[in-house]
Amino acid sequence: MKIMNRLRPVIVVIALIVASVFWIRTSLGTCETLDRWLGRSACVAKYTIQDMRPLGFATMVQAPDNTLRIFGYNGEKSPLVATQIAFDLTTGVEKDRKPLPFAQMAYRAIPALAGDRVAVICLSSDICDRQRPQGYILSSQDGAVLAEVPVADALSWTFPDEERISVRLDAAVLADSHVAAYPDPGTGGIILRKFPGAVETERLVPESARQVPAVATAFAVKASLSGRYIAVINSATGDRDIGTRLDVWDVGAKKMINQIITDSGHRLDTNAIWSRDERHMIGFRSFTDSDPDEGAALYVLKVRD
Repeated sequence: MKIMNRLRPVIVVIALIVASVFWIRTSLGTCETLDRWLGRSACVAKYTIQDMRPLGFATMVQAPDNTLRIFGYNGEKSPLVATQIAFDLTTGVEKDRKPLPFAQMAYRAIPALAGDRVAVICLSSDICDRQRPQGYILSSQDGAVLAEVPVADALSWTFPDEERISVRLDAAVLADSHVAAYPDPGTGGIILRKFPGAVETERLVPESARQVPAVATAFAVKASLSGRYIAVINSATGDRDIGTRLDVWDVGAKKMINQIITDSGHRLDTNAIWSRDERHMIGFRSFTDSDPDEGAALYVLKVRD
């Protein structure tokens, strides 16, 4: 008994040391507390949005007043409800949350090039055939319905008043031009194509072209508002030990200006977007790396000065 009494303080100290080491190790992960305090990575902010499962690819748009309008599904249990959320990045506060006009269904969010509007279009053919209208155009500022879209193909729809070409979900149109950027899985770079005809005009290849993950990957490119900058999101989907590689390109200068690699367990989804000032990438932590009970983790990464 006396021995146990003598050992008790030692056991407590050891337990505290183990707990501290675990906390430090966890907090050094990309966008966690110590990581942000120490400026260890490019992460400058992390927010948690409760009861939200974001869409893939196009998930959110930053309105002209900098409000982030996020699209996804409310909650994690069936039936899921198609939902939009207004989130204030300056305060980290959810401003409002409301269901979309249509009932539970798969849908795609398509932001306007200027970021002032976003179209939400039905994506499930079985339900779409019975759904009228098949989509809506919403204000990105307050989420109000601006117009109905009677019939639409969610994979090819574009705003009628924009001279914009239709591209794959993993590609991006450069502002109002007829040039689109496509990911090049073979090199981790970018293929620029001019329309009509999808003629290849340029191929931007990183020096580390052969260092892309050798497992199945989720590739996507994201263009900034002006079209000058492109981010290539390379997230390994088949290996939790590999983080996301984010390559940032200045298209005009034809050079990579930054490369960010997140820690394992902190991969980014391909639904990341550029901020309106073209200095940050805003994206959700991969759903497979997250605990649904803890909410959706939203990362803000500084990619250029």
